[in-house]
Amino acid sequence: MENTLKQILDELKGLRSDVGELKDGQRGLRADVEELRDGQRGLRADVEELRDGQRGLRADVEELRDGQRGLRSDVEELKSGQKGLRSDVEEVKNGQKEIKEAVIRLEETQPKDIIAILERIDKKLDTKDFELHALNKRVFKVETEIERFSR
Repeated sequence: MENTLKQILDELKGLRSDVGELKDGQRGLRADVEELRDGQRGLRADVEELRDGQRGLRADVEELRDGQRGLRSDVEELKSGQKGLRSDVEEVKNGQKEIKEAVIRLEETQPKDIIAILERIDKKLDTKDFELHALNKRVFKVETEIERFSR
């Protein structure tokens, strides 16, 4: 019986040792669980940070889309302005063509006009020359009469 008691005591010592190891293991598990909880808190913070970053990226993407819409609008305005400029250039070309045609017409008719004016001037000069000649004759007659009277 003594042997049995010794065996039981030895068993109890072994059980105590096992219970001590279990308690140490449990403490280690508690420390690990606490470490896991801390890690989980860190992960939650990281996830929240990622969500904030994602929100920021979404806002940036929306800003870029707005900018893109603005650029498209500006490009459309530029295209419209370009069409207007093309139309204006076409009008200027047509005006230039009309001016060239008018200058050509003037150049063609100008010599004829000048000749006609010169002919009129020549006729008037001939008339005035004749009138002047007639006046000179009269003046000569008057002078001769005056000379005759003065003698």
